[in-house]
Amino acid sequence: MGPEGVIKALTARSGWKRDEAAAAGSDIHGMAERIARGEPLPEMSSIIRARVEAYATWWASSGWRIRLAEAFVIEPTLGYGGTLDLIAELDGETWLLDWKTGKSVAWPDGRVYADHRLQLAAYANAGFIARIGDPERHPLPAVTRFGIVHVTDGGTRLYEADVTERDWIAFRACLNLWEWQKNGGKAA
Repeated sequence: MGPEGVIKALTARSGWKRDEAAAAGSDIHGMAERIARGEPLPEMSSIIRARVEAYATWWASSGWRIRLAEAFVIEPTLGYGGTLDLIAELDGETWLLDWKTGKSVAWPDGRVYADHRLQLAAYANAGFIARIGDPERHPLPAVTRFGIVHVTDGGTRLYEADVTERDWIAFRACLNLWEWQKNGGKAA
């Protein structure tokens, strides 16, 4: 087999595990949305059953009231869009939440990772919500708090994300860097 063959086999295996985890994450996102909406759950694989059941228990006892789930947002001036996971209310405050299923979402002291904060800042600063078949540009609700809902085999935990103006500035800098890189280091 040789060293090249071993490396190829190992990287193929790690890619397979990554792809399997990504598929499970997508399935869990879909189930989490259905739970938030109060919809019945379909049959599911044993791989995700524990996480979905933990999330369902957490959601039922959380007191959240859903406003939007899986909403497509667009920022036409800066040229980006994405699908936010959830906007929900709790105790009179409107939260923008993102479901995550990876191993970790925050530092040991509870601070949410920067890339997650950038994602939340991008969603919160998008120009409008777009709906399929609807030409109207719908405004985003005013968000007062941000969080990551970390769904794991061991349970579900909310991490509040301290999304600041500096996160929004950093996200826009990332957009500029991406544009620069896409153009081979030349001005757009």
